[in-house]
Amino acid sequence: MDTKPMATNLDDCAVDQPRYRDYLRLLERVLRHFGKYYLDAERDARTREEESTSLYAIKFLATIRAFRLKHLYSPMYLAQPRIDLADSGFPSAYDISLLNADLATKGERLPKFPPIEALQEALLDNLMAVPSEEDEAKHEEKRRNLLWQISERAYLESLDLKAQFFQFTPGKLFEIPSDEFAEEGRRAYVFSWGCYDVETNRPCVYFMIMTQDRGERPLHEENNPEYAMFLETIQAIATRAPTNLRAIAVRLDESFGPLYPKMLKRICVGPLISPMLHQTVETISTHKGSIEERLLPLFDRAELKSDDFVLLFRTEVVHSIREEMPHHLLPFNRPKVRQIFHVPKNDHELLKRGASAVAHYALLPHALRQHLGDEDLKHLPEFSGIEYLTCQPEEEEVINVG
Repeated sequence: MDTKPMATNLDDCAVDQPRYRDYLRLLERVLRHFGKYYLDAERDARTREEESTSLYAIKFLATIRAFRLKHLYSPMYLAQPRIDLADSGFPSAYDISLLNADLATKGERLPKFPPIEALQEALLDNLMAVPSEEDEAKHEEKRRNLLWQISERAYLESLDLKAQFFQFTPGKLFEIPSDEFAEEGRRAYVFSWGCYDVETNRPCVYFMIMTQDRGERPLHEENNPEYAMFLETIQAIATRAPTNLRAIAVRLDESFGPLYPKMLKRICVGPLISPMLHQTVETISTHKGSIEERLLPLFDRAELKSDDFVLLFRTEVVHSIREEMPHHLLPFNRPKVRQIFHVPKNDHELLKRGASAVAHYALLPHALRQHLGDEDLKHLPEFSGIEYLTCQPEEEEVINVG
């Protein structure tokens, strides 16, 4: 790997193309191990969580590849993809938001480009031609412009809500056949969606188990207009989701008619820490007191490579413990029972996050875990009570070591 600096602005860093290629390789390894953990940990779950989580990881990688395609030959006056080093190690939420804009304008922009065959033929003519010395600069500029048009067209053609990770990425609705989740007179569903948190520049994945009155038209039935309204409601709430998970669950409960959210789970991914993201020729660029500043020296002690990593992530769950009928109902109101979500009042973190339970994880190289001593952990409060998931650089296996 070259030693060219990745960036100098720590909060929101533009990444040149060679380094972005390395960043893509890093994320492929990170998400491969992350997905492998979920495939093993949730293998016996009946909510398809392991399948959905792996799919979101694939979509996130598709987004990173789309960014590279978009910017590979783009003119210098266009902004380069940016990585947030201060909070997450993931792309800037602003770049994620541009995906939505590009998807919305895809139909009107594509016809403005020549057909791909014409662009490829023009590029071949350019490559075969031998310009005069005076025309060399114009010849090079035309070649780069053709490459940009080809890559920009390919980028726009690749954009698909089903293929990439957007600010809001809906998943699939599955009916749960097991009686474990069903209630008398109701059918049960699991639905998932992905969101990109604007404040932290981190991806989040949500899973919701809910029930529906059997007297209603099944939500999963083809061409059910209620399903379109259901998706719109989820998107409206999810794209402005507060930190407090219970608050989201309550809003979902209040927004649905004969649907009853019984459990809401959120997987918050990040931050991602790797020497590759912070190391320059002369110094390591980190915020004073940041987890990167405290953790990166341990990579050197463990003699790890610059593209090794630590991925922190957190799971939060809030569940309904009972139902209650609202008081003071007017005679013409159609009553709907409300879910009472359980949040222990004697736990500060659970109260803050509005969760019934929270679990913290660190995915890291086995060699780094071996070098984390008690003295090191005193300076890493983020690792308090954490579950360690260790991996080897060239192996697929992820081991839970508690």
